[in-house]
Amino acid sequence: MIERWFISYRIVAKDFFNTDPHSFTLHYNSVITDISPAKWMREHGANYHILYAEQISTALASELVHGGAGISAEYYT
Repeated sequence: MIERWFISYRIVAKDFFNTDPHSFTLHYNSVITDISPAKWMREHGANYHILYAEQISTALASELVHGGAGISAEYYT
């Protein structure tokens, strides 16, 4: 059985051409993936911060992906 994870995260997007330390933007998003939050973090790097993660059923993953619950999420496999 494949595990599905709902992961809500924040990314800090930095402007590397600007030396001002305040030149960054925060972006929030969520994904549904078949890998654990720890592995997802290893693949995405230090600028990503998980805000919430929960293992979910395949049925709930399908509902979230199709927008039926009103939650914006991307799907990764």
